[in-house]
Parts: sequence; C-alpha cells; structure tokens
Amino acid sequence: MATITPTETNNGYLGKTVTWLTWTDADTCTGTRGVSYNRCFAQFYGTFGGGTVVLQGSFDGTEWETIKDEGGNAISATADASFTFTAAQPFIRPSGSGGTAESYDVALSLF
Repeated sequence: MATITPTETNNGYLGKTVTWLTWTDADTCTGTRGVSYNRCFAQFYGTFGGGTVVLQGSFDGTEWETIKDEGGNAISATADASFTFTAAQPFIRPSGSGGTAESYDVALSLF
C-alpha cells in the first residue's frame, strides 16, 4: 500500500493540471487543493480490472465523500471516462475499489 502524491502543474491564469498516475485499490491518493476553481474536468483512464474509481472531496482532508458532476451524478467509473464538475471542496482526490490487476490514472484540469 503506497501513498500516491499528485503531480501538479500550474498553468498560470488557466488554472492547474493535477495527475495521479499508476495506482491501485491498495494505494491511497493524497488530496489536492480544489476550492477556488469554478470549472473542473476529470479524466479516468488505465486498466480497471473490474474496479471502480470515484472522485472524492473533503472539507478537512480527513473525511471524504464522492463528488457529483453538474448533473448531480456521482463521479464514478468502471472504465475510461471523463466528467465536468465545479469544485466546492478544499481537497479533491481519486479513490478506487474492487479491482484485480488494476492500474488507474486520473487527471484533473482545474480552472
């Protein structure tokens, strides 16, 4: 079980890009700051192996809940997918469960 720290790239006035690469259900992803962004785009890709990836938000970095997209649906996928949402939480991270031989990648564009 590893802790996966995201790679963050500041894009100036265009916001930032955040990626968590090559992680599994056994790993824990560290959250990124997300509260000040009006539009966000998430892309899930990789090998799911029957697993589910969700995008979670937190106000304290400890208690996490699944974020919903602009249609009110949970941001959750069992295969490659993308979502648009608004960040209202101070912290955002992905989390996975139920996979076998999985290798997830998640990218966020926050602007």
